Amino acid sequence: MCGIAGFVGNRVRRGRREILQRMTDSLLHRGPDDEGTYLDDHVALGARRLAVIDRATGRQPIANEDGTVHVVLNGEIYNFADLRARLEHRGHRFRTRSDAEVIVHAYEETGEDCVRDLDGMFAFALWDVSRRRLLLARDRMGEKPLYYYAGPDILVFGSELRALLACTDLPRGLNLESLSRYLLFECVPSPHSILTGIAKLPPGHTLLVSPGDKVRLTRYWEMRFALDHSVDDIEWLGRLRTQLDASVKSRLVSDVPLGAFVSGGIDSGTIAALTVHARGSCPLQTFHVGFKEPAYDERAFARQVADHCGTEHHAIVFTGSQARSLMDGVGDPLDEPLVDGSFLPRYAFAQIARGSVVVVLSGDGGDELFCGYPTFLADRAARWLQRFLPPAVARVVGAAMERLPTSRRYGSTEFLLKQFFRGLPYEPGTRTQLLLGGLTPLEQARLLSPGVRRALQSFDPYAELRGNVDETSLRDPVERMIATVESPGGVTPGRRLSPAAVAMAKRSVRFRLDHKRGGPDECDHGTSGSNDRLAGHRPGSRKASGASVRPRRTRDRLRILFRPSGSRNARLSDVCLRPATFLRRHERWRRDRCERWQRDSWGGATSSCSSGNRRRPNEVSVMSAEYGATTHSSMEMAMRSDDARCPRGGSR
Repeated sequence: MCGIAGFVGNRVRRGRREILQRMTDSLLHRGPDDEGTYLDDHVALGARRLAVIDRATGRQPIANEDGTVHVVLNGEIYNFADLRARLEHRGHRFRTRSDAEVIVHAYEETGEDCVRDLDGMFAFALWDVSRRRLLLARDRMGEKPLYYYAGPDILVFGSELRALLACTDLPRGLNLESLSRYLLFECVPSPHSILTGIAKLPPGHTLLVSPGDKVRLTRYWEMRFALDHSVDDIEWLGRLRTQLDASVKSRLVSDVPLGAFVSGGIDSGTIAALTVHARGSCPLQTFHVGFKEPAYDERAFARQVADHCGTEHHAIVFTGSQARSLMDGVGDPLDEPLVDGSFLPRYAFAQIARGSVVVVLSGDGGDELFCGYPTFLADRAARWLQRFLPPAVARVVGAAMERLPTSRRYGSTEFLLKQFFRGLPYEPGTRTQLLLGGLTPLEQARLLSPGVRRALQSFDPYAELRGNVDETSLRDPVERMIATVESPGGVTPGRRLSPAAVAMAKRSVRFRLDHKRGGPDECDHGTSGSNDRLAGHRPGSRKASGASVRPRRTRDRLRILFRPSGSRNARLSDVCLRPATFLRRHERWRRDRCERWQRDSWGGATSSCSSGNRRRPNEVSVMSAEYGATTHSSMEMAMRSDDARCPRGGSR
């Protein structure tokens, strides 16, 4: 990662070079390799760089041929090679191999609309000298942060709050409404910040300002929710595999060592397998954080993935004493408050991984995109209880659940029951958020002083969440739930699920529910060895001899995705082709069962259960349920399509 900072105003600030230096110095941890600045009478741009591409000549700020356009970039433009070729064909001359340089030349061609052509994870600031205007832009999914303060005669921006606070005359008051959002969502969702007067540039937005003028925010990307039910599961599988392949390959462009974080689950395992396949004979280093507590430790599963993919594997054990030692300094790298216990082991892992690699791919984002959280399974039961259980009885049961003893086991029944009944009284969107975590207004009130409670008396922390979900025009409860969970604090403007993602995630939920009630996977897969292995069982075992297949645990899913292939390198078929074979056999089984049911019920009437556009209660997508894995570095592939029929390769 890199860090950018700067300011623009209608008058020359005294000591502006020193101010800019303080701002960039505060971002040293984001960019330890290099720094650069640009100043004129109206603007100051600064950058701290972590050099990943073009380490020799890619110093920022980068300018166009005549020095009239300057840019500082935090992030990476994945399609920079294609853009560069197109721009060179139109006569632009490049002086570096940096991906950042394509931005200034693309801006010369299309102005502020250049951001629409960028495929990547980015936050950048661009100064147009001749027009005297500053353009700020943030990627579609909001992966790269960008804060700003818009005062009467100055606009200040930076990758972190600490950079803005290096300007001594900026406000530092606590935003009480953002405090309430933080306690509810366990983070401060965009476009808000924890401080009054400072905002985050929303994902998928640009900000344009000239010295002395008001800022103009423009949304340049918005997803249309037009689900395409004519696409069957097999085609979704093919599209997802194509997207994942392209996504992973685009993130492997690097002039520094690159590795992968492997948790032992499906999400990161898929990314690691695709990375090994894309890199060919080039070795890959993988990393894992384990725990002494057996309920939390997945080192054995991570080792399974690493052994199959033939990676150079590194594992550490994170202990309670390490967590305590990190607590005193953990607030400094976080910058803005964040409730996420996984940050501590990840921070320790990053410190170790940095000794051998600079870039690490992970599987973050798969649970949000493909309904991996237990929250999705709880929604149907919650809606049923809300319909038939009187509120008074629900409150009594909830109070009884709170008296259950606390368990230290991961995902314990006691914890899940408490969370379930705690969120039950609320409407679906709010309930989904509470099931994931956060404090209700009543729970917040017990923590806050009387003065703060009075200040927040008229503030509804859920109103924005409900409004953002209502903006999507989704009506199906599962689709609305997916939209609620997709981003912290709900769907923010410019941060939306694609039709493909909604369709596959929705089928993932139904697949999991069918699993629990004995649905499509509880069928006879036959007795052949290939079918047995596909179902996750040894040939000739009791389950392989025709017994029903129960819902798979993590290790059973791993047998499917990472089955022994006779080679230490992951093969193409190991990731996608065999699940597709399963789907074809499942479809034949489903069609035969429907025909038998219709013959028995309707005397041989023509079947309406053949493959078609109609939704079926037992419809299943194995890829979306068990292989639905994308990453924070690779997930937007299935989310970047403006048209469900023609998904585009996405960006981070």
